[in-house]
Amino acid sequence: LAPFLVVWDIPLVGALHASVWITSTFWTIDIGISSNIGFYRGGEVIRDVRQICWSYCRSWFALDLLVVVLDWVSLFLAQQGTNLTTLRMVRLLRILRILNVR
Repeated sequence: LAPFLVVWDIPLVGALHASVWITSTFWTIDIGISSNIGFYRGGEVIRDVRQICWSYCRSWFALDLLVVVLDWVSLFLAQQGTNLTTLRMVRLLRILRILNVR
């Protein structure tokens, strides 16, 4: 939600402000919870914390972390009132990094 606030210059006030903070906090906490939830491997429930964390890090952790970090950065930028030119440059750099363009 926060990226939309930055790109379209929507004011962050009232219930919208609260909902952005709540969703960002929820997904941040979800990373910690997801790294402690058991999973099935070969019909067996894996409950060992080390194996759970390792499996999570190899599967969804990078994507989850990327989304949460970008959400917090966009929330911070929305509160700072950063101009659109700066945000477009940041977005372009992010896209180039994702595409691995050098």
